[in-house]
Amino acid sequence: MFSKNRGRPSKYISISNELSKYIRSGELADGSPMPSERKLAKLFDCTQVTLRKALKHLESEKMIYSVPYKGRFVGMKNSAMREKSNLAALIFPDDELFYYKIFSRLEPFFQENGQLLSVHITGNSETKERKLLEMFEAKNFDVVVAVPNPACRDIYAAGKMPTVFFDSVLEKVNISGVVSDDRNGAYQAVRHLLSLGHKRIAFIGHDYDLSGRNRLDGYFDALNKAHLEIVPELIKLQQPSREWGIYAMSEMFKKRDKRPTAVFCVNDTVASGVMYYAHSHHIEIPHDLSVLSFGNTGIAEDLDLSSVDQNLDKIVDAIKLKVQQCSMLSECEASNITVPCSLIVRSSSGICMKNERN
Repeated sequence: MFSKNRGRPSKYISISNELSKYIRSGELADGSPMPSERKLAKLFDCTQVTLRKALKHLESEKMIYSVPYKGRFVGMKNSAMREKSNLAALIFPDDELFYYKIFSRLEPFFQENGQLLSVHITGNSETKERKLLEMFEAKNFDVVVAVPNPACRDIYAAGKMPTVFFDSVLEKVNISGVVSDDRNGAYQAVRHLLSLGHKRIAFIGHDYDLSGRNRLDGYFDALNKAHLEIVPELIKLQQPSREWGIYAMSEMFKKRDKRPTAVFCVNDTVASGVMYYAHSHHIEIPHDLSVLSFGNTGIAEDLDLSSVDQNLDKIVDAIKLKVQQCSMLSECEASNITVPCSLIVRSSSGICMKNERN
């Protein structure tokens, strides 16, 4: 869309003039986000210092405006000004214990900031999440911390409200996030099962968001490194619930010769369903079936379940940092913080007692 401008000596003025032409012509629509400084500097073959001068000149001409944390947008600056509402929101997809722990640690932080924290569970409903985001925008919420639904990508991308993602992020959306190193955590978990002699290792969970996909990819990575075939009937994907863990187990255990000797679950909630099914069908853990999970919540402690710990305190500290950046920075390209995971081994994972053939 843009042509390279090599004019000297007032190069930033030439760049500013060319950008203003696209704004006046409507090619850069009112309210639309400006490309990042890095992209514009590359397009105009100039340094970011020169580009920044051009953008500041456009701001002085009221052609563009800055929104804290979100970047620059086309139009009048007064359309971007937000009065502090002292309201903040958390959006969770479900009522997982992990999310409750996040909330319980963040509430004092927002309280200290003088902000009332509003907590919402969407049940993975795209419609509900869209309505919530529209309401937060209308009521001028100071910040939203969300586990985003990928189906809401467009409204997150277009929104001008300070937002921080956690547990999952949306690619190509200029919003920073805090995530666990899910892929490596899952890889270490499955490698642990492999080291115990297991080869028929099942995966029960979901892949509808980034964290689920990364945990599934970690499972694949470990099997591929061990030169083991991926067995489709051992992969059950739908939702991260206890009920799904029970149902997936009932499907996999219909045929005695096709049963797994170990199961890796996407979270502790699914694992609780797996263990309930095992106990109710006289399947001994870990003698007949090893179970390993992700999250290391209270469920894992209560069930003596081997699980990947997400280092909750580090996640919460990173979320706080990103929230603070929302109020301090006038412009920020999205950058994610990845928190390392660690494996906690308990009695639910043991040596494979069956002679497997692959």
